[in-house]
Amino acid sequence: MDSLDPAGARVSIENLMFTYAERIDGGDFAGVAALFAKARMLGPDGELQGEGAEQIEAIYDRSTK
Repeated sequence: MDSLDPAGARVSIENLMFTYAERIDGGDFAGVAALFAKARMLGPDGELQGEGAEQIEAIYDRSTK
């Protein structure tokens, strides 16, 4: 995909959203965290809550019922 291709970007974003929904619905927090392995998760006030797959998985384990 060309990084400047809006249609391709839209498909990529949609695929990410659907994959996230499938994994969260299935309780696959490791799979969710893998989607965000290069991400940083911030709290409501902008404070760093965690970064990388391991820390993000721990956030989901703690907070998802």
